[in-house]
Amino acid sequence: MVASTVPFSLEVFPARSSAAALALGHTVQRLAAHFPSFIAVTSGADGTSAAESADLVEYISRNAGVPVLAHVTTWGRSDDELRDRLRELREQGVRHILAVKGDPPRVDPGTAGDLTSADLVAIARETFAEQPGDVTEIAVAAFPDGHPSGGGVDRDLELLLGKQRAGATRALTQVQFTADAYAAYLVRAREHGITIPIVPGILPVTNAGRLRRVAELTGSDAPAGLLARLEEAASPSEAEEAGVEFATDLARDLLAAGAPGLHFYTLNLADPVLRVIAELGLTPLTPRDEFVATTTHREFA
Repeated sequence: MVASTVPFSLEVFPARSSAAALALGHTVQRLAAHFPSFIAVTSGADGTSAAESADLVEYISRNAGVPVLAHVTTWGRSDDELRDRLRELREQGVRHILAVKGDPPRVDPGTAGDLTSADLVAIARETFAEQPGDVTEIAVAAFPDGHPSGGGVDRDLELLLGKQRAGATRALTQVQFTADAYAAYLVRAREHGITIPIVPGILPVTNAGRLRRVAELTGSDAPAGLLARLEEAASPSEAEEAGVEFATDLARDLLAAGAPGLHFYTLNLADPVLRVIAELGLTPLTPRDEFVATTTHREFA
């Protein structure tokens, strides 16, 4: 059990089919019922388009009753296009964004363009300032194991410092597998002059194939003990138990290492994350058989 006041946030991505969209609506409502600091929406993730991400942002903003954090990417966008998108978000009531360069779309990827994440942070800060009184959260990405594209941790810290100088208010890390790597990153970040909160990302992994894939994408080593338990699991429920237990222990270790909060990557699955939250004592877990959605279930795929 940890202090119930520890802030936590959750991340989802747009659905790729109508059936998945309906299920995601229920998932969002279940997650929102636990009052996270915000629910983040990735931009064009997993083969989806930016339009689908925008629709999901609007759905959460209007129906979930919690703040939404929208991923905004610079990939293939001009300064004017980014300002237009940020103004759209502002008009929807969105006050939290994650400013990232982003990955190329699978269909018609185009070119990356010259704008960096730090450029986007500055653009966001200027655009939201056009409307006095707005309170904004401009989050950015951090990579305690070094960015998968290369350059190592020192390069990532240089980039993070630049994003902080441009106006970033917090950093969310890629999926973490060890508290030691995060703790070491915090020390080096402070030595580089980085003062914004750095919130670790946690993913309750519930099958071996997914764990290998996440490790490959992040450039990290898959935890051998967890991988073995997932491979040896006799049922999906046993595998989920292993993933939840690992994520819960990791969350406790991360908080002990100085994490100012926790950011959960859900993969659009409510149960594993909500079980971790319950184990940590952050909020009461709503039994799935008692959950009743109280808002519209408009599809947004």
